Amino acid sequence: CVRFTREVSGTSELMVESRGAREEINVFDGFPLDNKLSGNVVDLCPVGALGDRDFLYKQRVWFMKKHNGVCTGCSTGCSITVEENQDTVYRLRPRENQAVNQWWMCDEGRYGYHHVHDDKRLVEPLQQANGKEEPLDWSAVGETLSSRLGSAGRLAGVISPHLTVEEAYLFAKLLRSYDPGAWLVLGHIPTAGQDEVFPTG
Repeated sequence: CVRFTREVSGTSELMVESRGAREEINVFDGFPLDNKLSGNVVDLCPVGALGDRDFLYKQRVWFMKKHNGVCTGCSTGCSITVEENQDTVYRLRPRENQAVNQWWMCDEGRYGYHHVHDDKRLVEPLQQANGKEEPLDWSAVGETLSSRLGSAGRLAGVISPHLTVEEAYLFAKLLRSYDPGAWLVLGHIPTAGQDEVFPTG
């Protein structure tokens, strides 16, 4: 973990304190372990001395099922393992892929799964009616959408930069099936959180 903060994240927050049998892993005074790859030190710890507050005491690891996946948090597309039990995601961990993310993943991707089970997540279609949102039957969604897009004349669509390539392609394909000359524009691209290169690449 000490080598990780020196050689991979390049932040050097961790150190080995004392010597011999009294050695302890610690942080330098005034420098908490706070970098964009800090969650990886938990995966690296061979004795389980470093724990992850986000996952601690939430689930027994032997109950969880592991599924290979790809992180959609950014354009890197890190290879990950999704660990869940009874359709509830409990943690995301990096999966080795030397061509993309080696053995690591950023904390934004690692801890960015909480929206999956958020109470405010949209899980059914809603329609504005009488000044409030009312649930709409799934079978009616296609008909309503088709009717409105078909009668709109010229169309324009704003594509979110957070969509995957496949989602953006399908959105464009849908819009252009109604209007081959539809305008497609890319939405605002955030300037914070641009791609970073760490010491090991």
